[in-house]
Amino acid sequence: LQAAIPCLPRQEKLPWIISPYVKKKTAEIVHAVINGRFDIMNIEGMFLYNRLINEMLLVKKFHVKLAKNNIIQELNLRNNGLDDTCFIGHEDFIGFATVLAHNRALKIVDLSWNNLGCRSVESLKSALQQNNTLHTLILVGNKELKEMDLASFILFLRDNCPILRRLHLEDIDFSQETLLKVEKVLPESTLYVLSMGASPRTVSTRISPHMIKRLQAASPKKMVLRLNDVCYSYPCETS
Repeated sequence: LQAAIPCLPRQEKLPWIISPYVKKKTAEIVHAVINGRFDIMNIEGMFLYNRLINEMLLVKKFHVKLAKNNIIQELNLRNNGLDDTCFIGHEDFIGFATVLAHNRALKIVDLSWNNLGCRSVESLKSALQQNNTLHTLILVGNKELKEMDLASFILFLRDNCPILRRLHLEDIDFSQETLLKVEKVLPESTLYVLSMGASPRTVSTRISPHMIKRLQAASPKKMVLRLNDVCYSYPCETS
């Protein structure tokens, strides 16, 4: 059963004014996490805007209950304005990384098209060290992650989170230097699926044909390497 709750108005012009409708719908989402018995939670592009959550003082309840939830296995938080501030935490903001650290049911987490950066990666790494269920992490379109040390992150997953097998990083404009470092560590990776480069949504993050050949040659035989939305492993598996 999938909990699909209609999108809420963003109220971009007056974000400090929270209408009764938004308050009601946000409370319904929190209530659903606390009491629901669904295994997929889809709250894409909805209510996790810093100002809204902090003013309503619901974030602590939301994150604490979600961390303890043992039913939800797939969580979609795409397009929610999450950024480094969220992961570092304010006085009234525990941070979503806490959920990953303590939850014992989540298997798939989609954080695509937020504003996550390098500090978010550090918080994720700390949480993933304590998590033993998550096998798929989707970070598509988080543009600031182009500055992350991707090679070190791949090695971190090998050493500290071997259960995480699928990493999706499409639509992030990694530099040539970053990709060359990734090439060196790919043979040691424990990932089954690694996706990078452009997707049908954008072409500005395309990886060059030359770099594709180098990454393909370096990847383990067990790995499904998807670059520019094309599968380069054999036999080709779906991701």
